[in-house]
Amino acid sequence: ALWRDGYVETYLERDLRLQAQVADVPDFLRLMRIAAARTGAILNVSGLAREAGLSVSTCRRWLNVLAVCFQARAVPAFTASRTRRLVKAPRLHWMDSGMACHLAGLRSPAALEASPLYGAMVETFAVQNVAALGAASREQPGILYWRTASGIEVDLVLETSSGVLPVEIKAGRKVTDRDAAGLRAFMSEHPKAARTGAVLYGGTEVVPLGGACLAVPMSLLFAG
Repeated sequence: ALWRDGYVETYLERDLRLQAQVADVPDFLRLMRIAAARTGAILNVSGLAREAGLSVSTCRRWLNVLAVCFQARAVPAFTASRTRRLVKAPRLHWMDSGMACHLAGLRSPAALEASPLYGAMVETFAVQNVAALGAASREQPGILYWRTASGIEVDLVLETSSGVLPVEIKAGRKVTDRDAAGLRAFMSEHPKAARTGAVLYGGTEVVPLGGACLAVPMSLLFAG
């Protein structure tokens, strides 16, 4: 907590203010805290601006500053579809789930687990680690998400030259076949490109699921 407080004060409050010509530091910090609490959500710039008391143009400019300075990322939507209406707005994710928790006021594991933001923070943790693994790989897959207008969704779609891999993220320690429903919906929409799907979850065992899907513990994938 002390280290993150210092990071906010030196890098975010001072350096970013100078680099991006942010005149109103309290407003900027308020936007960061609100954005951190919305990590994992579909990005609604107008809603963020309204909650932060900013103009939409200022909110959009400051979100761009956070993206350029590797604080937040907008995960684009996977929009190829033949039969479904899809959500096309990007999804907001903080780059560092620990900093997102800190900015959102979650300063201990117990506070995080008791928070309604727990699932979103675990998802952000998984996204940041998948992104890091992807950046270190030769393939460097595109990172997207998929959501239909009716609410069926896949948390991550990893796009490579050989196809796409839909990935669902679950914070729980147990997984069932129902947790792969969104994956199977995506795979039925893209049967040639998506041959299999994965559920990343908080358990300890690799579990086969129906419909060519597999549940993989996050601790196994992100170990070390």
